[in-house]
Amino acid sequence: MPYAKSGEGTYCCKKSSPSKGSTIIPMKLSTEISTGLKRAVSSLSDDKLDIVLQNLSLRVEDRSSVTCALADEDGVDVLKQAYAALFSLIVEGVRWKEDDFAIKDTLKECKLSDTRVAKILSTLGKQRIPLQISLKQCNASFPHIFDVTWKMNFIVKSSYSDIDGKALYFIDFLVGKQKKSTDGSFGFGAETVTVVCTVNQLQSLVAALKAATRKLEAIADAAK
Repeated sequence: MPYAKSGEGTYCCKKSSPSKGSTIIPMKLSTEISTGLKRAVSSLSDDKLDIVLQNLSLRVEDRSSVTCALADEDGVDVLKQAYAALFSLIVEGVRWKEDDFAIKDTLKECKLSDTRVAKILSTLGKQRIPLQISLKQCNASFPHIFDVTWKMNFIVKSSYSDIDGKALYFIDFLVGKQKKSTDGSFGFGAETVTVVCTVNQLQSLVAALKAATRKLEAIADAAK
């Protein structure tokens, strides 16, 4: 999807209108996000919505910031609910490459006025590329198991009666994963994860690892 730089120094996304007769599918939102948009955003004054969108933009532009200026505002609970719902909507919209038409339809389903939809889409347009960069820089790489070493000890007598007469497995996983350095960049590192378990626990561990593998494969397929 091509991007063009506007004369004011911000980036805007060139999008074509949907073809005649085509169907726009709104985003699928969780109950929490839908509730936040319907109850919080719809009930906010225009000034309060502007404050929420300003805080959202500041958070995108400064990922090191963990504070939020909303705490000093009246009706802070509603503001935080609106902030969380809008932030989740925009981040997931960018993550899954949703276009403005789908997001607009999603907001309209939540009963937001055209004016408020336009404000939210304007914020999205300004923050789309910074968010794309942030998502690429985030640790989106799941840990990989590169090597496994193990040994089995048969416990004849111990201070823990529940493992007497049982085999214990001592397993060392060599795990590689991305690590964030002090300068904010990401590099690759490895560490050893040690597990001590009985045969039943080992069977549960193997089942959990297989389930995690299937889940990650499904996520990878969905992202293609």
